[in-house]
Amino acid sequence: NLDAKLRVQMRTEIKRLRERVATTTIYVTHDQVEAMTMGHRVAVLRDGVLQQCDAPSTLYHEPVNLFVAGFIGSPAMNLVAVGDGRPPRIGETELALDVGEDAALPDRAGGITVGFRPEAVRLGDGPLPARIRTVEDLGSEMFVHLAVEHQGESLPLIAKVSPPFEGAAGDRVGLQIAGTTHLFGEDGSRITSPTATLRSPGAVSRS
Repeated sequence: NLDAKLRVQMRTEIKRLRERVATTTIYVTHDQVEAMTMGHRVAVLRDGVLQQCDAPSTLYHEPVNLFVAGFIGSPAMNLVAVGDGRPPRIGETELALDVGEDAALPDRAGGITVGFRPEAVRLGDGPLPARIRTVEDLGSEMFVHLAVEHQGESLPLIAKVSPPFEGAAGDRVGLQIAGTTHLFGEDGSRITSPTATLRSPGAVSRS
């Protein structure tokens, strides 16, 4: 029940105390910011079952399953169920994966879920049409909440952008994904993390 400023000071003091006494410490918290900033290794539990125990950066960049992917990170990772289509699509827009990883996808049966962090979403003239729902201005960064049409429903996505950003609620924008995505199988486990981009329907990639 500490205010935000005091919580930051508390984290710093606990880290300094731990370094001074030089002993192994177990810190239990529901606050992922505390866990990520204070722990050398972080164990993520779900209903008492260990999901993953790794360095904070590994949890963020290489989550082993959907639960860890959706739990670690604020805002959370964008997760899109794309079914078992080859290639996977978000709405009518194709998700073009790097050749090596794309070739392995047909071997996996069942539905696929695609995950990508808010900072991987680029706003502008990308091939995936979206509508801005609202914009959160935090000063040093901005979170743009978006809606895209996917499988007949409105799918919420979040983009993290640097200021200034001139868009407003109701504006239409195009989305692109830049960099790493994560592909999760029907059982929720991560299959792979290829580099991916969005490609307009009917577009042909050059070899």
